[in-house]
Amino acid sequence: MVYQTITLTWQSIDFTLAFDHEYFTSCGIAHIEIYCNQPLPITETGYKSIFVPTADIADIKIAAALVLQTLTLSAQKTGWTLERQLSLF
Repeated sequence: MVYQTITLTWQSIDFTLAFDHEYFTSCGIAHIEIYCNQPLPITETGYKSIFVPTADIADIKIAAALVLQTLTLSAQKTGWTLERQLSLF
C-alpha cells in the first residue's frame, strides 16, 4: 500500500486526506482516509475511511475534490455546524 497525502482546508478546518489508488488491485478498489482533529459533517470522530472503484477516482486531486464536495453537500443537507468548545484555561 502506497498512500499519497494532502492537507486540505474546508470551512477553516484543516484535515489530511490519504489516498491509495491501488488498495485492492484485484478488485479495482481505491481507499480514501480522512484525518481531522475535530468533527466533520461526514464523521463525528474526525476519521473516515472510504472505499471507491479505481475507475471513479484516478488520482489524489479527484479524491480531494470528491471529499470537499461531499463535505459541503453533507453540511447543507444536515444543517451541520461546528460546535467549538471554549477553553477554560
